[in-house]
Amino acid sequence: MRENIYFCCMKNVSLLILYTLLQGHCLHAQKGCTDPQANNFNSQAQENDGSCQYAQTSMIPVLVYAKLNDTMIESSGLVYFNNWFWTHNDSDNPPYIYAFDSLSGNIIHRTFIANMTNKDWEDMTQDSLYIYIGDFGNNNGNRTDLKILRIKKSDLKLQQAGDT
Repeated sequence: MRENIYFCCMKNVSLLILYTLLQGHCLHAQKGCTDPQANNFNSQAQENDGSCQYAQTSMIPVLVYAKLNDTMIESSGLVYFNNWFWTHNDSDNPPYIYAFDSLSGNIIHRTFIANMTNKDWEDMTQDSLYIYIGDFGNNNGNRTDLKILRIKKSDLKLQQAGDT
């Protein structure tokens, strides 16, 4: 009986020691650089310690920009629709929206909004069906005719250079 108790206790102590060793091992995962792209990548590392080092690289950026067509001299809003950028001019300009080529700055399409004036168009946005233009510029704080224009996208004749 005494042997069984001793064996049982020794077995429990052995399991406890083994458990403690395994816990300590699991809690102390090897740290190092885990990024294979780094010069000092450590395939044994299990936890990134922020020590990764990389070869120096240099790059000369190529600036690509275009001057917008002079018709869009006061471009005030911008959306991307039908693979084109669209804009409009700010206050007291003719009521057009313009689609333009982002590389050349040239106008691809223009839509005249016949039933509106451009009192002070400030911004534009869109959803799946409409383009919205905010005619709510109010620098002096005295406008009472603020509005949002809604243009149905399906009404735009995009296969033509312009429409109304």
